Amino acid sequence: MSSSALILAALALLPAAVLMIYIYKMDRAEKEPAGLLTMLFFFGVLSVIPTVILESLFSGALNSAFDVYSEADLADMSAGTLHLYEIINNFICIALIEEFCKWFFAFLLTRRNRNFNSLFDGVVYTVFVSLGFAAAENILYVFEGGVATALLRMVTAVPGHCFFGVIMGYFYSRWALAYRAAGLERHLRSMGVIPPGQPAFHSARLLALSIIVPALAHGFYDFCATMNYWVYLIGFFVFLIFLYIICFRGVYKLSKSDTHSSYLAMDMVLRQYPYAAAYVSTLPEFAVYFYPPAAPYGQPFAPVRH
Repeated sequence: MSSSALILAALALLPAAVLMIYIYKMDRAEKEPAGLLTMLFFFGVLSVIPTVILESLFSGALNSAFDVYSEADLADMSAGTLHLYEIINNFICIALIEEFCKWFFAFLLTRRNRNFNSLFDGVVYTVFVSLGFAAAENILYVFEGGVATALLRMVTAVPGHCFFGVIMGYFYSRWALAYRAAGLERHLRSMGVIPPGQPAFHSARLLALSIIVPALAHGFYDFCATMNYWVYLIGFFVFLIFLYIICFRGVYKLSKSDTHSSYLAMDMVLRQYPYAAAYVSTLPEFAVYFYPPAAPYGQPFAPVRH
């Protein structure tokens, strides 16, 4: 490989590497295993394959529906038809498919993983998959467009995939938390601790949002980048800055308040059923929460409860 190709490859991979290091350092409660993170990254790279296949199928169907066979056909469209075409193309044929493929591998690899035990973990998992996808995609674009493309995508597309991963991970972690709370609720109901009735904790909606919300953000990002009107160009940069602010702030806040999701789930259940505390305190996984071990003589005790 020539020196210029090595430089392009380094420029293509650098932003993903920097962002993964940042997210890894922000995981303060308990670091995730290197093997799991490596697997998530490479499955993110592999997610490009089903993404390309599905995008080709969906784009072909869309072009057939709108009788689009060349760029000239797009130019001949009315403004309203063009907007409708680009909305469907960017939100469904691109954004929804890409976010679903990334989500699928993150969910497949981590939903039952014993390391998925704190609130920030979901963000780590989805960001690593997203940046694997972004790294593979970025290499293709950078080798085609050169250094200028690498520098532009270093502050736009690659961070964008990271931000969509952060949004996905937020809802994915909330789903895991609600899923744990629902499991504890079912156990308490089966033991007769709480009366039968409508379950209070539903996790399916949060799992759906972990796909839908990042897909909407991604679709809006792509739509604004695609439309050749100055108002959309302004909207693109305003939205990108907005993503920078809310995602970095969200990562900081979530990292700072991170704790084990089993305790958070227990808190949720006890807020709904406070009279169940006496029974929950007897369960081995929660006993330390109620009866923390004594601190060594002469040392202050740091409570387990957050």
